[in-house]
Amino acid sequence: MRSIATIFQHKSIFLSALAYGWFEVTAIPKPMLLFFLFGAMVVDFITGLLKSWGLGLATSSSGFRKTVSKLGMYAGAIMGMWFIANMLGLMYPTKTVDYSVLVNGSIGFITFIEIYSIFENIYQISPNGYLSKLFIKPVLKFLKGKLENNHPLKDIDNGKQDETPGS
Repeated sequence: MRSIATIFQHKSIFLSALAYGWFEVTAIPKPMLLFFLFGAMVVDFITGLLKSWGLGLATSSSGFRKTVSKLGMYAGAIMGMWFIANMLGLMYPTKTVDYSVLVNGSIGFITFIEIYSIFENIYQISPNGYLSKLFIKPVLKFLKGKLENNHPLKDIDNGKQDETPGS
């Protein structure tokens, strides 16, 4: 009985107990994915600075503002997906569907975008260097999904069909 009296004495405790009773969190993003996303954003910012210095471009506060606005957009997208996943979990409470995949998938997709940007920055720093030619450019092509060799749909795209021996 003492705990109930304590809840009603303090407004903040009362409001948090009330919210906890009404809103059940069903989809929680994995903290490691958030850590990777933040790390990728930091590395992207650093490689962007190195690229601008290497190309002789002046750095300005507008680039930093873009990074801050990008952080806000990413946070908004993740929070929006988190709300959608939790609302789906409340509307359709089944044990067979895990809606946290929506949140974790969106974080993974945003991290993929940041990793692609990192490789673009590194390539633009020195496009004629050995690292760029032998590693960065093929990785960029792979990430774009445009592998020139061994592309599984290459023959279909050109109108050729796969001919098997003996047919």
